[in-house]
Amino acid sequence: MSQLSLFGAETPATDGLFLAVLPEAHARPRIEGTAQQLHNRHGLKGKLLAPDRYHVSLFSFGEHNGLPPRLVSEVMKAAAAIEVPPFDVAFDRATSFYGGKQRPLVLCGGDGVAKLIALQRVIDVAMQRARLGRPKQQFVPHVTLLYDESGIDEQPIERIGWTVTEFVLIHSLLGRSQYIPLARWPLRADGVRLH
Repeated sequence: MSQLSLFGAETPATDGLFLAVLPEAHARPRIEGTAQQLHNRHGLKGKLLAPDRYHVSLFSFGEHNGLPPRLVSEVMKAAAAIEVPPFDVAFDRATSFYGGKQRPLVLCGGDGVAKLIALQRVIDVAMQRARLGRPKQQFVPHVTLLYDESGIDEQPIERIGWTVTEFVLIHSLLGRSQYIPLARWPLRADGVRLH
C-alpha cells in the first residue's frame, strides 16, 4: 500500500501492524526442518523465512508510513480486554497459496487449528467494537515458510503443535524482513472458553 506525499507522488509504506500468535521455542526448529524438507523435495528456489519470523497472523491493521501512535494505543486498549484460556494448536499439512508472482508455502491444519479460528473471531469482534476495522478476507490459519514462483499441492506433514499462551502485537518493518513485538497479552485460564 502506498500513500500520497505532500507533492502528490506515492511513497511506499514502511511499517505494518498486526496481531499474531508466535510458535513456542520448541516448535520453531521443527517448522524450520519441515520447511527445509519441502524446499528440497520439491526443488523450490525461494529463501526460507528466518525462524524468528514464523507466526500465525490474526488481524492486520494495514501498512503505514511510520507507526500511527493513536492506532497503536487503541489496538493495545482493545486487545487488553480479550480474555480467553490457553489452548493447543497443531499443523498437519503443507500447501502453497495462490496469488501474486511469489506463492507462499504454508503449514495449515484441520481440527488442530479450530481454536485459532475461535480466537480470531473473538479478536475480530473486539476490534470491530473498537472501530479498528475488519478483516479483508476469510481467516485461514497458517504459518508461512517461504515464497516461491512454484507451488506444491496440499500434502500431509508430521504434526507440529504447541500450546498457545499469548498473542502479540507486531510491528513489521516492511521490506526489511524484521518483526518487532510491541506488546503481549497472556491467555488466562479463567477466560471465556473457545469453541
